[in-house]
Amino acid sequence: MKNLKQAAVLMFLVGGCAMSAQSQEQPTRQKQIANAPSVFREVKAKIPFAANEISHTLQLREGTKNKVFIAPDFMLEGEIVSNFRKNKQVSGIQLKAANYGGALLTLSRITEEDGSTSFTGRIYNRETGEAYVLTKENDQYFFVKTNAKFLLVD
Repeated sequence: MKNLKQAAVLMFLVGGCAMSAQSQEQPTRQKQIANAPSVFREVKAKIPFAANEISHTLQLREGTKNKVFIAPDFMLEGEIVSNFRKNKQVSGIQLKAANYGGALLTLSRITEEDGSTSFTGRIYNRETGEAYVLTKENDQYFFVKTNAKFLLVD
């Protein structure tokens, strides 16, 4: 009986050590992101958005390769992975940017009944945890770098 108890304790200790070693070997997702090199290191923290240049892109089909000029000095190049039109007022795209490590541009255009247009969007790189959110300031749109942990990611 004494040997059985010692064997059980020994197995418990060995199992605990093995689990501890395994958890130390596999870094958490947050640590992986923290250690990932920035894909946007050359990009400003606030990028003016050329909304008038985006209409053509919103009409492209899935699978189409395209260059999206967010601003004169910032371009995303990749493939349209999703194109949707909810109704006459709401349409959008998702573009996977090959030139920024697979970052995903999600952009929606909303047309109000009075004919005015507004945009929502973000650029998110899952591997590095970097993100930009489209904001509007004084009737001008900007992609502003933000902490990705504040984004709700699907």
